[in-house]
Amino acid sequence: MFAEIYEANLYKTQDLPSKLFTRKTFFILIEKFFKEYCETNPFLTGFFYKYFWDGSYIDLWALPLVLLDVFRLNTKTLNFYIRKDKNFLKDLKIVVQCLEYYVVEFFKENGEYFRQTKEVIENYRYLLKLLIEKIEFIESN
Repeated sequence: MFAEIYEANLYKTQDLPSKLFTRKTFFILIEKFFKEYCETNPFLTGFFYKYFWDGSYIDLWALPLVLLDVFRLNTKTLNFYIRKDKNFLKDLKIVVQCLEYYVVEFFKENGEYFRQTKEVIENYRYLLKLLIEKIEFIESN
């Protein structure tokens, strides 16, 4: 399934993850996602503390870079987090699913600050769905 989705949309995905996951807007989205959802959800809070605790703070800005590494199948990063906890990919998949739903809400609520086209919002959702497919692919191998 993953290979079919990837091949069908290769032209669309070649540089798209780098463009979208490294935008200032996405980092702000991650911060708001944490404040609005993660702080009241024990699973999401636990995920960020488990994988992104940096001794005195949660390094939220590491998540977009991890998403990029997973998207690119960077085995060094994957192995680092899997060594921390064998459930990393399963946990990450749940976080990405939550994040995919939050993207639409974020841009609806903050439309006056972030003038994003419908295409940009759909691109974020598309990449997050594709990321879920990649995680499932990695888990099955």
